[in-house]
Amino acid sequence: MANSLPPAIIFDTEVRNFPSTIMGIDYQISTWFPPEYPKPGYKYPVIYLTDAEVLLGQIAPMILFLIVGGMVPECLIVGLGHHVSNLDEWAQARDIDYDPPENPEGESGQKRADDFLSFLKKELIPFIETTYPADPTDRCLAGFSSGGVFTLYALLHEPDLFLRYLIGSALFDSMLPHFLSYE
Repeated sequence: MANSLPPAIIFDTEVRNFPSTIMGIDYQISTWFPPEYPKPGYKYPVIYLTDAEVLLGQIAPMILFLIVGGMVPECLIVGLGHHVSNLDEWAQARDIDYDPPENPEGESGQKRADDFLSFLKKELIPFIETTYPADPTDRCLAGFSSGGVFTLYALLHEPDLFLRYLIGSALFDSMLPHFLSYE
């Protein structure tokens, strides 16, 4: 759909260009802030969310209502995204980032989950934790579908990088033998 109007806004967010030396591209990183941010002296748990282009608008309001209801602590959401303008570009970009090298179904030709995990560990997380009052002991990685495959890959390769892993719709039959061998 070609549209000359500006895109919709998600309240309490900022978007920044984030160049990665490891991946060799610039990411679009979206950060969502809870109500009353920042609280003096408070260190915020951080949810690193894959596929921010399509998921941040759904997940941020859910987290907001969980915070307001007292069910989860105030936290930041860091959306991992790309500079894309349509679903085809989004699908192609995410497949490069999230496909494990062993994935026989990977269509991108580039399967760089190991590099993307290194990008998170060595570039993005240190930036987030020096830029915002983030709690380095309370990180969560959340992913669904291919983002879930990557999240499971991250859990099995860097289990201590995140305190929590939220994985949805991640098991693809072709990857099961590899996941078992990682484990």
